[in-house]
Amino acid sequence: MDQLELDRDMQIELGSKPVRYFENAIYRHWNPAEIDLSEDSDRIVEMVDEYGMDSFDRLKGGLRAFQLGEEAVTDDLAPFAMALPSIEDQMFITTQLYEEAKHTYHFDRYWRDVIHEAEDELGVERTYPTNFEDADDEYMESYAELFERTEAAVERCTEDSSPETFAKAFCHYHLVIEGIAAQSGYFSMHSLYGDNDAVSEMPYLPGLAEGFDNIRADEGRHVGFGMYKLKEYVSEGEVEPEMIQDTVMDLVELVKEIVAPEDDEYEHLPGLDQEVVEEYATEKHMERMQQIVDASEDIPDVESLTNVEVAGDEVAGD
Repeated sequence: MDQLELDRDMQIELGSKPVRYFENAIYRHWNPAEIDLSEDSDRIVEMVDEYGMDSFDRLKGGLRAFQLGEEAVTDDLAPFAMALPSIEDQMFITTQLYEEAKHTYHFDRYWRDVIHEAEDELGVERTYPTNFEDADDEYMESYAELFERTEAAVERCTEDSSPETFAKAFCHYHLVIEGIAAQSGYFSMHSLYGDNDAVSEMPYLPGLAEGFDNIRADEGRHVGFGMYKLKEYVSEGEVEPEMIQDTVMDLVELVKEIVAPEDDEYEHLPGLDQEVVEEYATEKHMERMQQIVDASEDIPDVESLTNVEVAGDEVAGD
């Protein structure tokens, strides 16, 4: 077997952004099986007693979206890791792949141990996150299209290693899926069920909130890595800022249909105004685009990226 040819003395460039994100992932390790879920089902039953089954359906709809999304990105990320040319980038993506799998495990466990227990206590038929019969068709169409387009963008990287192809994949996956859509979802769910006064009528679900805090910290790293790569492409003149802006803007309308649909079937329940969520998504989009394309702007440090924001407050991620 021929000896590997390396263009530097050591294989890994310590201190580089991807390696720093890799090290942060190791430092912030958490085990989804250790989260205490024992209080959540009783509090959900109390919520249903107070606000009816619609409140339970809304919670399950949010959980379903996260579980299916985490499963999809876990599946899509493997070929992307293989396509990246840099060992440092590959190292970070291996932590991301592992973390997405952990998130999938967490939501699966929550459905089995909390949702099913609450349904048994309420005397209703068990539901499953893969059952789309009670899901809004338009919502699911937008959701499916967003992930199908992301999968296609990632797959292209296995055939075309140009900076523009990789940049488009980072736009789809890290900037839109994780940086706008998922974080808007965290914002909504943590505002509803977290330990805060954003929507005080809804129950505090400690197991769900702890899981979201940990997942949000992970996703902050993922978003930061994608922003770093995109800014690197722009600063080195390998892609035009307009290409990044156009790619993201092409997906933003799908994101709006997901995080703030025109017809809110749960508007009679205590919660956030859809406009608040849409404004949050828009603000995140504008903020991150500015940080990527403006040479005078820096990518936020990892601690800032791993904070959990809720309506009217901000809570440390982990």
